[in-house]
Amino acid sequence: MSTRCQVTLLWGSRHSLRHESCVQMQTSGTATIVACCVALLAVLVSSAVAEPHATGSWRTVGSTAVGHESAGLALLGDGRVLVAGGHALTRGRKWVLIDSAELYDPKTENWQATGALVEKRQGIGSLVVLKDGKVLLAGEHDTLSGAELYDPELGKWSATGKLLTGRGGHTTTLLPNGKVLIAGGIDYSADGTPVFGTAELYDPDKANWGAAGSMAASRFKHAAVLLASGEVLVAGGTSTEPSNDRALASAEIYNPVAGTWRTVDSMAAGRELAKTILLPDGKVFAVGGSTGHVGKRKALASAEVFDPKTGRWTSTGALAEARTQFSMTLLQDGRVLVVGGARPPASALSTAEIYDPTSGTWSEAGAMKTRRWNHRAVLLPNGDVLVVGGCDLLGELTSVELYSPGLRGSEK
Repeated sequence: MSTRCQVTLLWGSRHSLRHESCVQMQTSGTATIVACCVALLAVLVSSAVAEPHATGSWRTVGSTAVGHESAGLALLGDGRVLVAGGHALTRGRKWVLIDSAELYDPKTENWQATGALVEKRQGIGSLVVLKDGKVLLAGEHDTLSGAELYDPELGKWSATGKLLTGRGGHTTTLLPNGKVLIAGGIDYSADGTPVFGTAELYDPDKANWGAAGSMAASRFKHAAVLLASGEVLVAGGTSTEPSNDRALASAEIYNPVAGTWRTVDSMAAGRELAKTILLPDGKVFAVGGSTGHVGKRKALASAEVFDPKTGRWTSTGALAEARTQFSMTLLQDGRVLVVGGARPPASALSTAEIYDPTSGTWSEAGAMKTRRWNHRAVLLPNGDVLVVGGCDLLGELTSVELYSPGLRGSEK
């Protein structure tokens, strides 16, 4: 007697129903059952192999004493995490700068206060851990020229050499020679809010700043990444004042040996507040951001990859959700985690996505307990990702969440 068996599976939240059928068999009922079980096992195995990775998991890990929006975050040499500065919302619904700093210990998953900043500041793009283990913080809102160093052993901040030009909205990049490059930015305190194309170098040995040439385009709210060659790629941003800004697509490279800048291929899309990251193969991944006020601040989902060898950008898979003011972290296995962010005019996101450079595709990575943007994230030594602060539609957040990545299908 001819018998046909059909197996239906629901495999994961991101997959539609899959239907697999056993081939017709001229056999007994028992043999048919066995054959269908074998077919079912084959479907399970093939689905597991096709699934690029597990979703991973999210959990909360305590709270900071103060909400840190637009703060600085850095992984210290001993594995602890430093968060510093930012701003908070008062009961009168006014934003105020904060000078507090806190330390997170991954072993105990607890936060504790540490020395306060010398100057209150917000909009901190990055804290830079120098080769001697100290942490550099320079400039930022409200257009400070002051710079300071944090000593993890003493738990204290101290002033260091001032910037040649006070600025905010710039990028900060640690170079292979131990110096630190600051590029671009804006002077929020001056009439007309001038945007800078100039760059500066901090020398830790001399504790001072020196000129580092000028970019072809003045810009702030851009992104920068250190290339494998030791050069620095700067891309996007905007070159006009905040109320009428237009996102840039142009990109430039700084050569620290020659001390010069050169223009390279522009991105396909102009983007401000985007994120860039160096992939394991030496290419640069850029994603998200927004079009600026001229484009009615539309969030972007598109992504591009820059190849330093060819000097060209190529499009790659787009995010499932357009977003800006999110965090992006390179995982230990080479994939890229994007978390939270905003979708203007007023939509905070809790979702996360993972980009796989080998396939150029995205997959879901679960969701945080809390929607947030303007937060910061850092990769911990054990491969987990710590997400700190930011804000939702009501104000700054003290909650902290931890993401543990899943394994790729081949690693299960």
